Amino acid sequence: MMPAEAVRYDGSCRVAIPPEAGRLLLGHIAELQEPLFPEEAEHIRRAVDKRRREFCAGRTLARQALCRLGLTQPGALPVREDRVPEWPAGFLGSIAHTDRFCACAVARRAAIRSVGIDLETCGQVKPELWDQLFCAAEKEKLLAVEDKQLFLATLMFCAKEAFYKLQYTLTSAWLGFTDVTVVVDGQDRLMVTPAEGTPAAKAVPFMRGSYSQPFPDTVMCQCWLV
Repeated sequence: MMPAEAVRYDGSCRVAIPPEAGRLLLGHIAELQEPLFPEEAEHIRRAVDKRRREFCAGRTLARQALCRLGLTQPGALPVREDRVPEWPAGFLGSIAHTDRFCACAVARRAAIRSVGIDLETCGQVKPELWDQLFCAAEKEKLLAVEDKQLFLATLMFCAKEAFYKLQYTLTSAWLGFTDVTVVVDGQDRLMVTPAEGTPAAKAVPFMRGSYSQPFPDTVMCQCWLV
């Protein structure tokens, strides 16, 4: 089992998800290195050490979250052909990481339709990337907040990634960055809206999510669909 001190956060970050329905765990990658199952280890056999550690941290947190939801002996979480984890029957989840930290949200399918989380290091979404990531309205908003541009850009990118994971569970469809609009509409709250005509828009016309900074210089976004 994962050492208790490795879990830095276990809650819903102001999202009203009952603990018996879903769990969110975060921790330091260096402290989340429990042994993998053979089929998991085979998947990263040729990966560089950094990728191996990130993968291992995600599986360690996922099994810990499953335990907290009542699954007494979580098994392997193999990688599907579309590169997402194969969750146990009756469960779904989302995994994210930065270079140092990892997060995992797991939920019961009977209570939660989908969940998407993302974790990003602040300041890495530079202006030269904005044309690829943001629509005109989003770029206008960024230019209007000179003192917080890089934080807001990271937050908006993080929200798009979290929403992508949430909608993919429902649609199995690709969604471009500029097919999603993010509006930060209050302290720790945001609204994500997919473009009309996309599979995501049919499944989730809009989504209210939340954000936080669980570690220094790190932003996390989460979307839970009940």
